[in-house]
Amino acid sequence: MEILISNRAEAPADLELIKKISLFVLSNEKAADGSEISFSLVEPAEMKRLNKQYRKKDEATDVLSFAYNEDSITDGMLGDIILCPAEIRLKAQKQQLRYREYFELLIVHGVLHLLGYGHESDSAAIVMSEREEQLLTDYERPK
Repeated sequence: MEILISNRAEAPADLELIKKISLFVLSNEKAADGSEISFSLVEPAEMKRLNKQYRKKDEATDVLSFAYNEDSITDGMLGDIILCPAEIRLKAQKQQLRYREYFELLIVHGVLHLLGYGHESDSAAIVMSEREEQLLTDYERPK
């Protein structure tokens, strides 16, 4: 399994944390050994542009996930996850969460989207949320 990271954000980010959590989720979700995920860390202006282009929302957001479908030739590439550290910091403050805690949640959230989880219905959102919580609990448990 491979995690590719492009950091175009000005704010510092823990790139090793992204790799560790992503690999943990992929392993626990029994992803294929050749699975790959691409992460990009971007500034709010780029995130706003992407969010408008792909979701028709003219605002920056904290995370976007783009799963590759099985019809494309991907050589194990599951998809792309775009993170905006500046937006993550703002939303963490609004939700009274530690930055790292919220950052970890969004990594798990993005990877689960690439693995087919979603929140298009209330029941799907509950399943995804419960899986996020379980994975984060298992990841943080002393080894």
